[in-house]
Amino acid sequence: MINLNHHQMAKEEGVYTPPSIATIFSDPNVNTALIKKNALIGIDLPYKILCYTEADTSRVSLTYTSADFIAKRHGLHAKELEDYRRHMHKLLEPIKGANISETKTDSVDVGYGIISIKSDVDFNQTVQNLKAIVEAQNDTRWFGD
Repeated sequence: MINLNHHQMAKEEGVYTPPSIATIFSDPNVNTALIKKNALIGIDLPYKILCYTEADTSRVSLTYTSADFIAKRHGLHAKELEDYRRHMHKLLEPIKGANISETKTDSVDVGYGIISIKSDVDFNQTVQNLKAIVEAQNDTRWFGD
């Protein structure tokens, strides 16, 4: 599990943002099965939950990507994301008084919002090049390794 504390990272740069932490975690069985069906689903996996407060309030919300959205975005049947849906539901079920919104997915098509860039070099070199580009920026971080 990894926590990305957006509030703390902004504070380190001298900028105020309301509290916001993205928690990233994995269920390798679920992730692997889905990635085998469509490698692009990796843009939406592993699991991510954002806990945040709205500006100038103390209202706290949790948000995550719905299984229906992921299924439509990647051309999968909803039942193929049932393990993802079940896992998220089980994880968030203990939160009392949850006011869960519905997700509108009518306008979501396969590939919605995904930009793909073809690389002219092999996988490892592509990752190394991307890491070098990110690390060359003065205001970015590379998470991982």
